[in-house]
Amino acid sequence: LHETFNLVSFDMRNVGRSTGDKTAGGVLEQQDLRAVLDWLERTKHPARIGVLGNSFGAATAFAEATGDPRVAALALDSMHTRTRYQIEARLQQAGHPPYPGTWAILIGSWLRTGVDVGSIDAEDELAKFDTRPLLLTHGTADAEDLPERTQSFVDAAIAAGVPAELQWCEG
Repeated sequence: LHETFNLVSFDMRNVGRSTGDKTAGGVLEQQDLRAVLDWLERTKHPARIGVLGNSFGAATAFAEATGDPRVAALALDSMHTRTRYQIEARLQQAGHPPYPGTWAILIGSWLRTGVDVGSIDAEDELAKFDTRPLLLTHGTADAEDLPERTQSFVDAAIAAGVPAELQWCEG
């Protein structure tokens, strides 16, 4: 892809080496990605831009791309299609029932950040996407972002005319 696209990858706020004390599930982080794209466009003047995102960074990238035509292509790894699915899975893995814990976490996130962390869920954003290339990769043993949900998302994208491709990573 390097010969065709400029790829943008970054640590979102409060993740990796980035600063911050609040994570907003990609809602506020979308502004960070937009700032990176603005910088890239302003300083490097690329002919096309591709964005690579992982996990909720993938959901962030997808949400930004739905309204940002500068993103010519997306490569998304291990993307959750709905924030609540990931919360439910984590609660269940910790031995807790998914409800009412999921709703408590979503409400707590809203109170802490001031945003609805589920407002950019990829399943909802798909209707806003167009026909730019979309590559998804996903692990077959992922217990949080279930493979069948990714398969369903890709099937819906293809049905909507999106040139989507899904590559499975065994294990």
